Amino acid sequence: MRSLPMCAAWLILTGVSVMLQSIRTNPLEIIILLFLTVYGIQAFIAEALGVRVSEKSISFPRRLIRAV
Repeated sequence: MRSLPMCAAWLILTGVSVMLQSIRTNPLEIIILLFLTVYGIQAFIAEALGVRVSEKSISFPRRLIRAV
């Protein structure tokens, strides 16, 4: 994991958007919250794997899964 606080923030954002989806009835709001949920999940996965994005490159950790 690259940053535990950022992973927690993405999980909280995703959880809040899922909870709001159950309250809202307007279809446009539900679509926006679905987009936010998918974006939050994607950001959490990228943060947990340690993907770094800069203006010039994208870097991944050397080994995503350790050899046994």
